[in-house]
Amino acid sequence: MRNIENNEWSVCILSSRESVTDLMISVKGVYQACRNKKTLIDVVINGNEMLANNLANLLSLELDSSVGNKIRIWDLNLADKAMAWNSYLYNIWPGSDLVFFLDGYVRPYPNALIQIEEGIDNKVEALGSTGVPTMGYSAKSLRENMLQNGGLHGNLFAIKGEVCTAMKEIDFHLPAGIYRNDSTIGAVIAFNLDPKKNNWNLKERIIVNKDATWSIPEQNEWSLNFFKSFIKRYVRQAQGELENKALKQHFAILKKSPKTLPRYVDELIYYWIKSDFKQSIWFFLCNPISLYAFVLMKSRMKNSKKDFNKSKRILITEGFYNGE
Repeated sequence: MRNIENNEWSVCILSSRESVTDLMISVKGVYQACRNKKTLIDVVINGNEMLANNLANLLSLELDSSVGNKIRIWDLNLADKAMAWNSYLYNIWPGSDLVFFLDGYVRPYPNALIQIEEGIDNKVEALGSTGVPTMGYSAKSLRENMLQNGGLHGNLFAIKGEVCTAMKEIDFHLPAGIYRNDSTIGAVIAFNLDPKKNNWNLKERIIVNKDATWSIPEQNEWSLNFFKSFIKRYVRQAQGELENKALKQHFAILKKSPKTLPRYVDELIYYWIKSDFKQSIWFFLCNPISLYAFVLMKSRMKNSKKDFNKSKRILITEGFYNGE
C-alpha cells in the first residue's frame, strides 16, 4: 500500500533529551542510510521545544524545496515516548511500504536500513525486522540473546507498512508512561496482532539481522551524569519487569486484543495485580526495587494524567534535505 507521495520508506526518529549536536549527527546518518530510497524522514521530539527549534535552525541552511529526501521536524509538548509513538502512527505517518523507528541518539551504519529491509523481504512470515547493538555495556549479551531467542530492539527496527495500517485499524495504542515500548510492540507483532487467533512466533515474525547495527555517542562512565542515568535506568528496568508480567498476562494468558490495552501503564499493572494478587505480592517481596519503581510510577502517572489530555503537535519545519 503506497501513500499519495509514493514513499518507499518512512523513518521516525524519536527524540527527547539528546543534544542538538548528537541529534543532528543521527539525522545525517539516517539520511545517508536511506538516500537511495524515496523516504520521508520525521523527527518527532517530545517534551523539548528548545531542541526542536534548535534542530530546525541548524537544518535551515541545508533544507531545499526540491532536492533530496523530505524531512519534517515535529514538536510534541508531552515528554512521553509511548505517546510520541502513538502520535506518529495515527497523526503523522502518511503511509509507506516500510516504516523505520530509531532513537534520537542512534547513528545507523550506511547499510543498516537496507539490510533490515532485505531481512523482511526474504521471509514471507516476517512482519518486522530489527538490528542488533554492538555498543554499550550489555550489547554483547543482548545481541546473543536476540540472535538465539528473537526479539525487537527499540534503538532501530522496522515494521511493514501494511502492518502499521492494520495496527491503526484495530486501534492499538501503547499505554502512556510505559517503559517497555519495544517489548509491547514486539509482543503485538509476535501474535500477528491477534493473540486469540494466532500463536506466539517471535523469531519468524520479527527478523533479527546480525549485520544491521549502529553507533551511539561515547559516554564518560566515571561522570556523575552517567551514574545518575544508570540509577534511573535501573529503576525504570524494574518497572519494565512489572510491565512484562502484565503484558504476558494480557496477551499470552488472557488472549486479549491489543485494542484492549489500558490507556495508562499504571492501569495495566493494576490489572495484573488484581487478577493475580498472590503472585504479585510474592514478586514484590522478592523484588523490592520493583515495588519502589511501582510507587514512583504511580506518583509520576498521577501528576501526568491531567497533562495527557492536553497533548499538542506542532510542525516546526519541513523541506527537502540534501546535507552531506
